[in-house]
Amino acid sequence: MKGFTLCVNEELIYGAIDEGITSVIVTCKEGQFHVYLGSLDKSGMLSYTWYAADMRTGDCLNICYEDITSVSEARETRDYNKSQEEPLKESLELYRKLKKELIEEGIIYET
Repeated sequence: MKGFTLCVNEELIYGAIDEGITSVIVTCKEGQFHVYLGSLDKSGMLSYTWYAADMRTGDCLNICYEDITSVSEARETRDYNKSQEEPLKESLELYRKLKKELIEEGIIYET
């Protein structure tokens, strides 16, 4: 599949999607540069962020458009098909799980 290899200070990030769009966006707002590499599936309801960061003076950025055989692990995936309540439920479940683990380890006490 076609996509981008992004090299930021010798770190390689591969971003592509079979059916959809992949983009590299470099912005500058109030003197701060930001680079983003992401994909959006053809339905427009599932997005992947492969890389997103502010740049510092001296950072080296290299962008190559090429055939990508294996993508990097997405730093963030968003499914816009989910209702707004689903992510909140998932966060609450994760909170309860982590709280239970901390109680079992004696790091915090149940109140």
